[in-house]
Amino acid sequence: MDEERFLKTIFFTTVTKPLSVSWRDPILFFLLLAGSLTVMAGAVIAPILPELIVELNLSQGWAGSLVSAHYLTLAIFSPILGLWADRYGQLRLLIPCLIVYAVVGVSGAFLPDYRTLLVARGLLGIASGGIAASSLGLLTRRYEGEARNQAIAYAATAITLANIVYPLMAVGLGHFNWRLAFGLYGVSAVMAMVAPLLFSAERGMPANPSTAQSTSATGNIRPIELLSSPASLRIFSSLIIVSAVVYGTIIYLPLYLKTTLGSDLVWNGLILAIQAVGAAFSSGVLLNALQRRLGSLRVTALSLGMMALFLMLFPNLRSLPALMLVSGLFGISFGLITPSLYNVLAHLAPAHLQSSILATGIGAGFLGQFLSPLVLGSVLSAAGLKCVFYGCAGVAIALSLSLLIPLKSRPTPPLKT
Repeated sequence: MDEERFLKTIFFTTVTKPLSVSWRDPILFFLLLAGSLTVMAGAVIAPILPELIVELNLSQGWAGSLVSAHYLTLAIFSPILGLWADRYGQLRLLIPCLIVYAVVGVSGAFLPDYRTLLVARGLLGIASGGIAASSLGLLTRRYEGEARNQAIAYAATAITLANIVYPLMAVGLGHFNWRLAFGLYGVSAVMAMVAPLLFSAERGMPANPSTAQSTSATGNIRPIELLSSPASLRIFSSLIIVSAVVYGTIIYLPLYLKTTLGSDLVWNGLILAIQAVGAAFSSGVLLNALQRRLGSLRVTALSLGMMALFLMLFPNLRSLPALMLVSGLFGISFGLITPSLYNVLAHLAPAHLQSSILATGIGAGFLGQFLSPLVLGSVLSAAGLKCVFYGCAGVAIALSLSLLIPLKSRPTPPLKT
C-alpha cells in the first residue's frame, strides 16, 4: 500500500465492498462475549472486595491490588500472545485461554490467603490477554472495510456494557454468598466447549482474496518492524494515555462527589452508569457515520478535545443533575476514541499480523489503567483533586493536537534481490 492510499485509509473513507455485520451471526456474538471477559476479570472481584477482606482477614492497604493485579500481567503478556496467535492460529490460543480463565477464575472462591489470590489474579490477567488477542484478531480478520470498523465498534460497545452488567451480576450473587460471584468466570469453560463447533464450519473455506493479496504483498514485514514503527508507537502511546485518563476519572469522580457534594453510593453508581451508557451509545450508533465523514484519527482528535472540556467542567459543578449530564457527554466522547484508535491499528497491520498489533494495543490500554492511580495519586497528594481533573484535561488536549499530525504508512517490506 503506497503512502497516498494509506493516508486516505486513515483520514477518510476506508475500503469498498465491505462484508456485512449482523447481530444474528452467532460467531460475532461469541467473539463479543469473549472480548468482554477482560472486563469480567476485574468487575467480578471489585464489588465483593469488602466481604473478601473480612472473610480472609486481608490487609485493607494491600487488598486493592487484587483488583488491579491482572492489569499488569495482561499488559505484559498480550503482545506476546498476539504474536503467538498470528503464528500458530487464533483458535489454538483462544480455547486454552478460555479454559485457564475458567479454572483460575473460579478457584478464587476457594483460595485461602492473599498470596495465592494474588498469583491467581496474575494468571487470570495472562489468560485474559490471550482471550483478548485471539478474539479481536478473529474479529478483524472476519470482516473488512466499513464492516470491520463496525465490528470493532460493537466490540467496544460490548466491553462498555460489560462494565455495567458484570458488577451488577457479581453484586447479585454476592448478596447470597461472596464465593458465588467467582462462579461467573465459569462461563468461559462453556465457551471453550462451544468454540470448536462454532468455528468448524469456517475451517477449510478459501481465504478472502483481498486478505490473501494483502498477506502476499506484505508477508516480509517482521512483527518487530510493525510494532516499533513510529505510527504504531504513537497509537500505543495514545491508548496508554486515554486509558489512564478515563480510568482516573472513574476512580476520582466518585471521590469528588463524596467529598464535595456528599453524594451516596447510589448517586455515584448512577453517574458512572450514565457515563458507560453514553460510551456504548456513541461507539455503537455514532462512530461508523463519523468515521466515514472524518476518518478515525480526526474523530479521535475531536473527541479528545470534547473530553478535555468535560474534564475541566467536573470540578466546577455543584449540581448532581448537571454532573449526570456532563458524565453522559463525557461517556459519548470517550466511546468514540478507543474503537477509533483500534481501527487505525487494524489498518496499520497486514492481515497476518492483526492479532499482534491489536493485542499490543490492548496491552497498552491496560498498562494505562495500571499506571493511572500511581500517577494521578501523586498529583492528588501534591496539588489536590481539582488538579487531577485539570491535569487530565491538559493531557487530553495535547494528545488531541498531536493526532492531527498525519501518520506515516506501515513499514515497507525489503525488496528481494
